[in-house]
Amino acid sequence: MVSKIIFSILHDFNIRFSECRSDIKTCSYDSDSNYNLVNSKYTCYNFDKISEIIFKKHSFDKWQSVDTILPLLPVDADSKLYLIEFKNSKNIPYANVRAKILSSLFLLENFYGLQKTDYKKIVTVTVVKSQKGKRHLNEIRQYQAKISGKSPYKVENFRALEDFYGIESFKYPPEKFIEFIENNNLVS
Repeated sequence: MVSKIIFSILHDFNIRFSECRSDIKTCSYDSDSNYNLVNSKYTCYNFDKISEIIFKKHSFDKWQSVDTILPLLPVDADSKLYLIEFKNSKNIPYANVRAKILSSLFLLENFYGLQKTDYKKIVTVTVVKSQKGKRHLNEIRQYQAKISGKSPYKVENFRALEDFYGIESFKYPPEKFIEFIENNNLVS
């Protein structure tokens, strides 16, 4: 069953923030390096813009937030809310990404009434620049995942989110991210 809060969040985004729809390519743009991390025209919500509008409406300075939210509308009874952050750097600033996730959850709790029980319907995804030089390390991770039965894309740095709140967290390179959102019917 779709969480009523998740459904109402996506419904509200669809009604009040349709101008904040964008494509993934635009949301993954890194102005420091003038580079789009993901080259995709799939539509998503630009959560940076949505959070800016919400905080401004309530006379607050904008807090940091994740870049994107998917899906545009609940797909089925098991629909989840995906908080997506794009990072175009060799060293992933996990503390910074974690702060963006927590700030986004704060916004959803305080302006939409998100409850702790709804957290199990939230997934975080960090899309990171492919690290071609770490192929051997990736092969080791794939092998360890195969043996353990766990996803090689789980983010160990965010384990507390899963342990305390039930929020799954994944990390993907751009090409695997597109595969992930297509396989989970988050885009059409």
